[in-house]
Amino acid sequence: MIPAPLSAVQTPGVFTIRDGATVSYADGDAEARFAAEHFVDLLERTRGLRVVAKGIPAGAPSTASIALTRTASAASIQPDESYDLSVSPKQAAISASGDAGLYYGTVTLWGC
Repeated sequence: MIPAPLSAVQTPGVFTIRDGATVSYADGDAEARFAAEHFVDLLERTRGLRVVAKGIPAGAPSTASIALTRTASAASIQPDESYDLSVSPKQAAISASGDAGLYYGTVTLWGC
């Protein structure tokens, strides 16, 4: 995986991104929107997939195939580049406190 994770735990199952999948982010979060739209663009240009980025109300649970969310953590504990990528057969969830973390999380998911 690129960028290389600090740690990884493999679990059973497969997650497949398909045409029509949705990437969600909190409405009003410009950097999360940028990461989502960049990810959508990467998927279309490199894999021919048509995926949609969609804002949802902050704090609302996401039913999207791929969800970008913010975590509340102090920068001294979690660097801006840190992120958590959790994948199940139904959803991939990327959470980070910083802008770079959301972006790097999408790049890692794209590279898998």
